[in-house]
Amino acid sequence: MSWHEVSIEDFPPERDDEPSSLRQDILDELTDHFVCALNRELLKNPNEQLARQSVLNQFGDPVKIARQLWFDAMKERMMSQRMMTGFSAVMTVCCIAVVGIAWSLMKESQSVNQKMLEQLTVIAARPQEETKDIQNPDMNQVSFQLVQQTKEGKPAVGFTGKLTKSGKQTDTFTVDAVSSDSGNLDFGTLPWGKYQLKVKSPWGESYFDKNITVIPGRGFTETIVCPSAEQENVPVQFQIEWPDKLKSEDWVLLCDFRVLEREGLSGISDGLIRKYANNNWHSSKALNASAGQPLFFLIDNQNQVSICPHRGSIEKPGNYKVVDPSDLIGKPSINLIEGDGYVLPVINLFPKKDLVKLSALDLAQSYSVLNTLRSVIFPFTPANSFQVDLGDSLGGSLGSLRSNMRTTILLPFSYQASLDDLVDPLAQKPLPETASGIELSKLLRFSAVKDQENVWKIKLAELEKLKVRKGVVVQGNPGGGQGFF
Repeated sequence: MSWHEVSIEDFPPERDDEPSSLRQDILDELTDHFVCALNRELLKNPNEQLARQSVLNQFGDPVKIARQLWFDAMKERMMSQRMMTGFSAVMTVCCIAVVGIAWSLMKESQSVNQKMLEQLTVIAARPQEETKDIQNPDMNQVSFQLVQQTKEGKPAVGFTGKLTKSGKQTDTFTVDAVSSDSGNLDFGTLPWGKYQLKVKSPWGESYFDKNITVIPGRGFTETIVCPSAEQENVPVQFQIEWPDKLKSEDWVLLCDFRVLEREGLSGISDGLIRKYANNNWHSSKALNASAGQPLFFLIDNQNQVSICPHRGSIEKPGNYKVVDPSDLIGKPSINLIEGDGYVLPVINLFPKKDLVKLSALDLAQSYSVLNTLRSVIFPFTPANSFQVDLGDSLGGSLGSLRSNMRTTILLPFSYQASLDDLVDPLAQKPLPETASGIELSKLLRFSAVKDQENVWKIKLAELEKLKVRKGVVVQGNPGGGQGFF
């Protein structure tokens, strides 16, 4: 029995990578299956035509089956060939891209090299004096642009500057310069390193910067905003918040704004400052007797201000003069030098009738004072509150004042109890029923600013707070402005 529905011509076109016996093997195998199936059908049905049709219904078209078997056998080879073709195409594109990039980089490198050659030609053609800074990279141009009031202000002319190099003693030197008509403060070419700058205005105000770093091979320049004119006098008003028991004409305040002048490491004395664009300018007018303005004021319950007469210096006690209450001529405001840095460490509170005792007011006397929490009582000496600590005052006009100081209110003529004997453990004296004064919660600081309403507010403590409570602790270190709470 044979099967003639499929032949070699029914397969797809022959491929180069096709095995030579593949087609014949498929025909032999397929024919064998169909013939076997046909013989089984003839046993059931002797009609050969019906038996053949039954086999076809069972297996399908033998031509399609032969083609499918051929594709199954060749599928792996065909896919591998297609993948190799795709990979070859990708590699070809990548190679073309690499060649293009390399060509672009080569052209760009040629362009850069051409420009460098042109620049070197220009530099080589310059005169010797123009290239001296390039030949000495250790020297760097250092200058400052001085302007008035704001960064967009007019040039600040005639300001003197001192630039001092920091480091070992053998490396330290100072260079002086004066700002030109364009406001340029030029110190020329200097070695790299750390420097300190001090600039002084024609009228004496000073600016100091100790953190200037010049980097090797790079010039240094910076803009400094300066005042445009000398400080002026501006009006200041006082606004006192009196306790209920003191709201009468019988009480008066003595406010003393002096600060003992000492120079810090920078050579700048404590006093007023003016700030321009975060630059602090220190006044040459320290807040002491040589400031050229009154710093002792008497203020009544109507906020009227009178200048308190005085004599001597802050280092000597008893430097207030006797005042007749009838001679007081109060004004609603007082003119003070413009600036920030007015500090009020001590406020004396007493009846107006006690003005005649002012000459007996001893700044060196020790008074019993309560801290702001009324938990500690300690001896307080007013003269010490006007002192400033030795050291650098670069943080501002108040930078060298003890940071933990607080303003103290004293009643010098009403309660004169002293703690001098209490610091002696053998004395065993009882505490006074009423203290001579009390600390406020902070140190009162004020500013006198031009073209602004300057109202200095002071809130007084209730007199009942001067009563010494049970369990109060005695602090034995005498002095003013304890500030350890």
